[in-house]
Amino acid sequence: MNNKILEIASKLRQIGRLQVSRILGTVSNTNGAYKALIDLLERSYFMRVEANALAGILIKKGLLTQEEWLAQLEEEYEHYFKELSKQWPEVEFHPQSFVIKDFDTFKKRVAEEAWPK
Repeated sequence: MNNKILEIASKLRQIGRLQVSRILGTVSNTNGAYKALIDLLERSYFMRVEANALAGILIKKGLLTQEEWLAQLEEEYEHYFKELSKQWPEVEFHPQSFVIKDFDTFKKRVAEEAWPK
């Protein structure tokens, strides 16, 4: 990785640190929850940059149109949502919210998974 990419990636990591602080408050960088969250954020940030870069190259070279890219994004988002939502049969998801359809099942999940209070 070249120095410029490393510098910008490191700046993105600092944004991730602030995001994690929103969730956990001030914690040690050896805290397991912190380490897991920063890892997830880094992967999310970096994968987005990499996917955008690849799509940009393909579009600029004329191997992919913007319309094809958007259609494929829609298909992939639909597929991913469908698969992830199967993990939450008691919840109905909407663009701006979600509805717990079966509160007893949801309450049982929260207890079994020992969610924080």
